[in-house]
Amino acid sequence: MHDAAGPRWRLVDPSGIRIRRFDDEALVFNPLTWETHLLNDVATRVLDAVAEEPRTEAGVVAELYGDDAAESARVQIARFLAELEALALIERIGEDRRAQ
Repeated sequence: MHDAAGPRWRLVDPSGIRIRRFDDEALVFNPLTWETHLLNDVATRVLDAVAEEPRTEAGVVAELYGDDAAESARVQIARFLAELEALALIERIGEDRRAQ
């Protein structure tokens, strides 16, 4: 299983976040910050993956690219997870944040 170790990611406000898709992009409204963000296709797919169920970084990579994903895909997903967290759209669970 891909989600066995490490922190998992989930939506900060699953019932409130609104997503409107337009071709390869999406507008995402976060009612907690009252901000709207324009996401590209990959960022939207990452958000969708963690909205479906909490996932580890490896779980998101496997969901989007399969078990044999290239290192560049892993780096890209790590970057998108960090950016989505900075936008207060997702959060880490299952990790002691004080250790960071």
